[in-house]
Amino acid sequence: MTAYIFLAGEIANYEFINEHNLSDGIVICADSGYKHAEKLGITPQYIVGDMDSIENADVVGANSVRPQTKILSCDPVDKVLTDGQLAIRLANGCGCDEIIIFGALNKGSSSRFDHVLGNVYLLKDAQTLRVKAKIIEADCEIILIDNYTEIKRKNFKYLSFLPFSGTVKGLTLTGVKYPLSNVEITQKCYYTMSNEFANDIATASVKKGELLAIMTL
Repeated sequence: MTAYIFLAGEIANYEFINEHNLSDGIVICADSGYKHAEKLGITPQYIVGDMDSIENADVVGANSVRPQTKILSCDPVDKVLTDGQLAIRLANGCGCDEIIIFGALNKGSSSRFDHVLGNVYLLKDAQTLRVKAKIIEADCEIILIDNYTEIKRKNFKYLSFLPFSGTVKGLTLTGVKYPLSNVEITQKCYYTMSNEFANDIATASVKKGELLAIMTL
C-alpha cells in the first residue's frame, strides 16, 4: 500500500499529482500540507503535526466537515521529530510499503533551505524503516539508493547522483549517456552531476554507501 504525504511546500501546479491514484492509498497531511488536500478536493485519512502553521479553524473544519479524517496533534514543546518525520512513521505504522512525498522542495518566495534539506532527509527516515520512498515534484523526482535500482526515464532528461553517505563504493551506472562501472565517489570528489538518460530505463547500483538520485527535466 502507498502513502501519499503532503508537506507544506508550495505546489504551483497540481497537474502532476493527478497522475497518481491517491484513492488507492493513504493520504497523510503534515500540518499545513492539509491545504494542498483541500485545493485538490481530497479527504486525507490523517493530519499529523504540531499544527503550528495551520489555522485552528482549518483543523476544526477538517474534523467537522470530514469526520473521517483523524487529526493527530502533538505538543510542540515535547516534539523531537519534524511533522514530516511524524508522517513517515505514521505511514509505516499503517503498513505502507511505499511513500510518495509531495510539497517537499518549497520553491516559493517563503522557501527555507533548512526545511528543504530536512525534507530530503525524510528519504533516509523511510529507508531506515525499510520503506521505499520518493520525493515527487512537477519537474523532478528524488530517491535514495543503497543497492540496485532501476530508474524510468518518463519525461526526464537529466540524472544527477550525489553521495549521501561520505563515500559511495562500487557505483555502476547503465542506460545513461555517461556509464560508470564499479567506481568510488565521495562528498569531496564526485563527477556524477547532469548525466542523461540514454535508454528508457537506467540502472544504478552501489556496493557500499548511499546515493541520492535526482531526475530533472
